[in-house]
Amino acid sequence: MRRRYFIGMDEAGYGPKLGPLVISATLWSVPEGCDCFDFWASLNSLVTNSPKRADVRLHVADSKAVYSPGKGLKSLERSVLAFSSLTGSQKHSFRDFLGEIGGSIPVTFEDQPWYQNRDLQLPLTSNADQLTNDAASLKQIMESVSLKLEEIAVDVVCPQRFNHLIEQHGNKSELLTKCSLELLKRIRPSKQFPTQIWADKHGGRNRYLTHLHEAFPDQFFFSEQESQQESRYREAKTTICFGVKSERHFPVALASMVAKYTREVCMEMFNNYWLERFPELKPTKGYPQDAKRFRAEIEHLIPQLCPNENILWRNR
Repeated sequence: MRRRYFIGMDEAGYGPKLGPLVISATLWSVPEGCDCFDFWASLNSLVTNSPKRADVRLHVADSKAVYSPGKGLKSLERSVLAFSSLTGSQKHSFRDFLGEIGGSIPVTFEDQPWYQNRDLQLPLTSNADQLTNDAASLKQIMESVSLKLEEIAVDVVCPQRFNHLIEQHGNKSELLTKCSLELLKRIRPSKQFPTQIWADKHGGRNRYLTHLHEAFPDQFFFSEQESQQESRYREAKTTICFGVKSERHFPVALASMVAKYTREVCMEMFNNYWLERFPELKPTKGYPQDAKRFRAEIEHLIPQLCPNENILWRNR
């Protein structure tokens, strides 16, 4: 049976000075005849984007709505691991999880002592039995509506690579666009299949046509709209939209959550490493103001534990 494909893309960690930028994409398919597929309505019995008190459904929405330091990781982790279990093997550790959705463990991981030869068992906060039940229920309802989660993919851009790409491309917006389109090349199905792609705007950029032609030189995209709200392009059977608040599209919302979860576990490992050596240290999420505080407090340890600051600190 021929299929129609949907791709959602988003990122987490665009602004911080510590930790990785994580870009994620989710690839979905339905029978080709389904021109308009409503993810939210089809999965409503198991998934919600606005849970009420005592709501036991999985929460899928913009990661900022699902996770905050005050709320904790549980709801984010539960949804991400339940959906990711539908794409293949069991992920018993973070390295298992990252190896599958990342294609491999990032080469730069082995340069960073907080990741080197270290791992975390998953789930961190969720109930493993509940996750098994969630995955079974999702599989059943998705089969009933002929919906399939084909693939989840991430690109973890650690500070060392981030800094190199900034030097190469000049700014963060350019870096994000180029890395996002490289990830799209990895996950996108054959151009012969109808495909709808959604992504958030990249640093306020409104024009993407040149970047699309650079990423896909054998294909001719043309612009349908370029505005502050949405930049939309078409090529044969493919439409790609970069828009404001794209997390209203289910595939983007889950991509946002996968990116956030991946980054949060990376930061958990990062903080664990420094806290083992400096127990009085307050953990950080890596955002600029607190990152400065954190760096000042570990300054006396950096020469010994992290002499190459390029693997620690983002230059932009």
